[in-house]
Amino acid sequence: MKDSTIQWDVERVEILIEDARRAGRTAATARMLALQTAGPKWNVIDETFGHHLDEQGKQKAGWQMLDVCGDAHIAIANRRGSFWRSLLALGKERSERIYVSREGWLEIFDMTGRQEMSVNEAAHEAAAIVLRNAGIACSVHTRID
Repeated sequence: MKDSTIQWDVERVEILIEDARRAGRTAATARMLALQTAGPKWNVIDETFGHHLDEQGKQKAGWQMLDVCGDAHIAIANRRGSFWRSLLALGKERSERIYVSREGWLEIFDMTGRQEMSVNEAAHEAAAIVLRNAGIACSVHTRID
């Protein structure tokens, strides 16, 4: 099923985005649990705050990270159809907690509440699967913060 075979109105896109958000939250929760089970990958030392040596003179961590900080978004391939026009209209309202750029990417907020890149990637990949199953050609892109 392709985007051009369906007439997407704002209400229909809103329902699809909610389905995508639910799938993303489920995937994010599973990925976060896996990271927590594996334990921290890095100890972060911030020497600008001082106190970076313990009583024995060894470096101590300021905090621990489960994964690198990063974000993800969904790139929509077809920016000419009714889906894209309705998505832009929905994004303008901002009440649906999404950001839609004119360059063709979509960010769905409220899926993770986390900064771990793999959690955000898992959420957006699951959301993208929902979109693809509805006939929307898209891909997931990530970036390190």
